[in-house]
Amino acid sequence: MHPLNLVYSFVTSSYQWYKSPETKGEIPSARLGHASTIYGDKLFVFGGHARENDQVFTISNEVYSLSLKDFTWTREQTNEIYPLAYMGSTAMLD
Repeated sequence: MHPLNLVYSFVTSSYQWYKSPETKGEIPSARLGHASTIYGDKLFVFGGHARENDQVFTISNEVYSLSLKDFTWTREQTNEIYPLAYMGSTAMLD
Protein backbone atom coordinates (compact mmCIF):
# COMPACT_ATOMS: atom_id res chain seq x y z
CA MET A 1 0.00 0.00 0.00
CA HIS A 2 1.25 3.45 -0.90
CA PRO A 3 1.34 5.76 2.14
CA LEU A 4 -0.76 8.38 0.33
CA ASN A 5 -3.63 5.88 0.01
CA LEU A 6 -4.01 5.55 3.77
CA VAL A 7 -7.17 6.77 5.47
CA TYR A 8 -7.26 7.87 9.08
CA SER A 9 -10.29 8.71 11.21
CA PHE A 10 -10.32 11.32 13.97
CA VAL A 11 -12.84 10.59 16.72
CA THR A 12 -13.94 13.90 18.21
CA SER A 13 -15.33 12.37 21.42
CA SER A 14 -11.93 10.93 22.38
CA TYR A 15 -9.61 13.22 20.35
CA GLN A 16 -7.81 10.17 18.97
CA TRP A 17 -6.71 9.13 15.49
CA TYR A 18 -7.37 5.64 14.15
CA LYS A 19 -6.06 3.99 11.01
CA SER A 20 -9.00 2.85 8.90
CA PRO A 21 -9.14 -0.56 7.22
CA GLU A 22 -7.36 -0.89 3.87
CA THR A 23 -9.36 0.71 1.08
CA LYS A 24 -10.39 -1.00 -2.14
CA GLY A 25 -12.19 -0.17 -5.36
CA GLU A 26 -11.28 2.61 -7.78
CA ILE A 27 -8.72 4.31 -5.54
CA PRO A 28 -8.06 7.94 -6.53
CA SER A 29 -4.55 8.98 -7.44
CA ALA A 30 -2.46 10.70 -4.79
CA ARG A 31 -3.51 14.32 -4.43
CA LEU A 32 -3.23 17.43 -2.33
CA GLY A 33 -5.24 20.61 -2.07
CA HIS A 34 -8.53 18.75 -2.60
CA ALA A 35 -11.88 19.45 -0.96
CA SER A 36 -13.68 16.79 1.04
CA THR A 37 -16.88 16.45 3.00
CA ILE A 38 -18.96 13.68 4.53
CA TYR A 39 -22.59 13.09 3.56
CA GLY A 40 -24.43 10.14 5.07
CA ASP A 41 -22.06 7.16 5.07
CA LYS A 42 -19.75 8.51 2.35
CA LEU A 43 -16.71 10.76 2.22
CA PHE A 44 -16.64 12.82 -0.99
CA VAL A 45 -13.38 14.14 -2.46
CA PHE A 46 -13.30 16.78 -5.21
CA GLY A 47 -10.44 18.14 -7.28
CA GLY A 48 -6.99 18.86 -6.00
CA HIS A 49 -3.51 18.56 -7.43
CA ALA A 50 -3.65 14.93 -8.59
CA ARG A 51 -0.76 12.67 -9.55
CA GLU A 52 -1.28 11.05 -12.96
CA ASN A 53 1.94 9.04 -13.01
CA ASP A 54 5.22 9.04 -11.15
CA GLN A 55 6.23 12.49 -12.38
CA VAL A 56 3.20 14.50 -13.54
CA PHE A 57 0.63 16.29 -11.41
CA THR A 58 -2.49 17.91 -12.87
CA ILE A 59 -5.29 19.94 -11.33
CA SER A 60 -8.38 17.74 -11.22
CA ASN A 61 -12.15 18.13 -11.29
CA GLU A 62 -12.81 14.45 -10.48
CA VAL A 63 -15.25 13.41 -7.76
CA TYR A 64 -14.60 10.27 -5.72
CA SER A 65 -16.55 8.82 -2.82
CA LEU A 66 -15.37 6.49 -0.08
CA SER A 67 -17.97 4.29 1.58
CA LEU A 68 -17.44 4.52 5.32
CA LYS A 69 -19.20 1.17 5.73
CA ASP A 70 -16.82 -0.99 3.69
CA PHE A 71 -14.04 1.48 2.70
CA THR A 72 -14.62 1.10 -1.05
CA TRP A 73 -13.69 3.99 -3.36
CA THR A 74 -15.91 4.88 -6.34
CA ARG A 75 -15.24 7.45 -9.06
CA GLU A 76 -18.56 9.26 -9.31
CA GLN A 77 -20.09 9.93 -12.70
CA THR A 78 -21.28 13.52 -12.92
CA ASN A 79 -23.40 15.26 -15.52
CA GLU A 80 -21.91 17.39 -18.29
CA ILE A 81 -22.19 20.54 -16.17
CA TYR A 82 -19.28 20.59 -13.73
CA PRO A 83 -16.88 23.12 -12.19
CA LEU A 84 -13.45 23.76 -13.59
CA ALA A 85 -10.54 21.88 -12.09
CA TYR A 86 -9.73 23.24 -8.63
CA MET A 87 -6.93 23.06 -6.12
CA GLY A 88 -6.97 24.54 -2.63
CA SER A 89 -10.75 24.70 -2.36
CA THR A 90 -12.93 23.80 0.61
CA ALA A 91 -16.27 22.01 0.86
CA MET A 92 -19.22 22.22 3.20
CA LEU A 93 -22.58 20.51 3.21
CA ASP A 94 -25.62 22.01 4.84
